[in-house]
Amino acid sequence: MTNKINLAEKFTLFSEQWRPKTIAAANGQEIKIVKVCGEFPWHHHAGADEFFMVWKGRFRVEFRDRIVEMGPGECVVVPRGVEHRTGADDKAEVILIEPAGTLNTGNVEDAEFTASVEWRSRTASAPFEHCTRIFSEIDNQRVHRRYIL
Repeated sequence: MTNKINLAEKFTLFSEQWRPKTIAAANGQEIKIVKVCGEFPWHHHAGADEFFMVWKGRFRVEFRDRIVEMGPGECVVVPRGVEHRTGADDKAEVILIEPAGTLNTGNVEDAEFTASVEWRSRTASAPFEHCTRIFSEIDNQRVHRRYIL
């Protein structure tokens, strides 16, 4: 059984900034949504590419040699190991796709931005009180998909 996901509705369910919420998972990747404003710390992810797509507002990914500015419907992939930071001058809503369990600040521990151990374990594992589990048969294997929000 597959349920549709209403992104506009999902974004209304939280208000905190820079705390991605997992809304779906497939093939070892998590689809997350996040509200942002301001600048995130410089960091990299040694073992993970990151996909960013703007849902609302203006959002940027800064690299040491350039800045990628985006609006709604635009996206960019940050390759693994590439140092970057993200930012938005005003409030923005962004969709992320990255491997399950990816730490939001990568190689950096930051008191303000690094997700807590409790948050990481709630995002990366189950069960959750507010979680719906959907199991489907694909290629004769049991595939677990989590819908956290």
